[in-house]
Amino acid sequence: DAPPTLAAVHRLDLGGRGIRALTPSGSGHWLIAGPSVDTDPQALGFHVYTWTVGSAPTPLARLPALAGSPEALVPTGPHSAWVLVDMGDVLKAAAERDPAAPHRRVTAGGTVKFRCGAGLEGATTVRWAEAVHVQWTAPVPTAGPIR
Repeated sequence: DAPPTLAAVHRLDLGGRGIRALTPSGSGHWLIAGPSVDTDPQALGFHVYTWTVGSAPTPLARLPALAGSPEALVPTGPHSAWVLVDMGDVLKAAAERDPAAPHRRVTAGGTVKFRCGAGLEGATTVRWAEAVHVQWTAPVPTAGPIR
């Protein structure tokens, strides 16, 4: 019943990227940083960093181009992680183009709408997210390779 309290605010230099996911790992955190707006996600690209309070973030890897927006990170080892990719924008674009697309609804006025329906009775099994396993050999510059 009380408003939240901020313990501290930390400003991180992520090369113009914003934090998309933050996951505790060991004594620090791993994070995914990417563009703050999804209009051109490859302009800055998405990167994985490690960060400990009181230090600068260290780039671990550059993510490959993905069909959606990376929104969650699950470390699986010192040089690997599962990245969960939100496919909502891809599905929305499909719904706007294709009359047979899932989650497409046309209003009485003829406006095309897009609504998930996930969690509602009768929801479809259309994928809303993908899990991508990424690995790298060691901490690399943000332009380094990733598989």
